[in-house]
Amino acid sequence: ARAFTWLNARVRVQAAEPTRTEYHTWYFLATLDSADRWQQVVRVNVNASTDAEVPLPDLMDAGAPPVESGDLPAEHRCTQLSAVRSAIRHLDLQSRPFVERLEGRLGRDRRRLQDYYRSLLREDSRRAARRVTEQDSASKAAKAKAVELELRRKLAELDERYACRLDLTPLALVRTDCPALAVRCHVLRRSAGRTISIFWNALTKELEPLCCSRCGVSTFTLAFSDDRLTTCCASCQ
Repeated sequence: ARAFTWLNARVRVQAAEPTRTEYHTWYFLATLDSADRWQQVVRVNVNASTDAEVPLPDLMDAGAPPVESGDLPAEHRCTQLSAVRSAIRHLDLQSRPFVERLEGRLGRDRRRLQDYYRSLLREDSRRAARRVTEQDSASKAAKAKAVELELRRKLAELDERYACRLDLTPLALVRTDCPALAVRCHVLRRSAGRTISIFWNALTKELEPLCCSRCGVSTFTLAFSDDRLTTCCASCQ
């Protein structure tokens, strides 16, 4: 009751029983390609039973020998989407200094282009001021339009050059079978009910969050959908 907030349903604990659950630790190589390149290895831990991201120590530091395997069975691919969603959320934070530097350079280069083409227009205006005729006015307008179009083209090329393209490549998957405590809870919303399991993690000594079925975020503040009582975070309810 202290750990979770239920937004639109009544949830009652029925029982707590020892069990085992599998955790999937995904390692991704994240690459942001732009005018520069940024790379980072991202690690995400997912409870294979709930799809929730959970904090776990880096199990690759334990010194276990690597075991080669082929393609993953279908039941193990199911956590990849949850891991990718979590990895992207981590990357939003980890890559922020890199992105801010790029945005600073983009702003500087845009200002330089704008200053250059505006100086061309000012120089043309000074020349045209010496002899003002109807023909000169039309020529001045045509030149100003041409300069403006060229500036837009150059700015579009600059935006394309600084655009960030994300590539997320799976490097490794570590599967860990671990003892846990499963807390069985009954969810009642209106006339519908279902049973859910909340896990107490034996490594962190804490209850684990649950996963939003819509956006994939792991949270302790949850609502339930009207139809199938699937979990939703506060933003998705």
